[in-house]
Amino acid sequence: MDALVLVKEIADTDIWIEIDPASLQPDPKDLVFEANPCDLAALGAAVNLIRAQGSGSVTAIVLGPRRSEKTLRRCLDYGVDRAIHLICENMEDVESHQVADILSQSMRRLELSHDLVFAGHHGSDSGWANGYIGIQVAARIGLPYLSKVSGITRGTESNELIVTCLEDSGART
Repeated sequence: MDALVLVKEIADTDIWIEIDPASLQPDPKDLVFEANPCDLAALGAAVNLIRAQGSGSVTAIVLGPRRSEKTLRRCLDYGVDRAIHLICENMEDVESHQVADILSQSMRRLELSHDLVFAGHHGSDSGWANGYIGIQVAARIGLPYLSKVSGITRGTESNELIVTCLEDSGART
């Protein structure tokens, strides 16, 4: 089984930055970027699942500007087999449906093997349609989609997974 993980780079919200009083925008030099924590949780789940099965691979895909090397390295630190960087310098101008198009088309063009695609439930920066990229990519490549996954284990059959998802009323398997 092979897994792909969609990873978004976001501005670190735990650091102090200065806001320009005229534009009400942060000084770009003050921004520090990191991998979205929800995507890192998905990355960890993918790596754990594939390693527990004993075979397969995990590939992380980061769509972002050239500065995203730190995020790629973080993915490799989590134990992925490879990290792919799709360079897009003007991410602020790209809408969520375009992001999903770029990701799904790149997956096809690169002929990336995948049985599962993982993505964090939402971006902690509230950008890119707040969690809908995973849904859009799954629809474009013809895979089912589950959201708010809190646990995933192998079933008794080789192609079976047992997934626990969080709902407003609690967990459901």
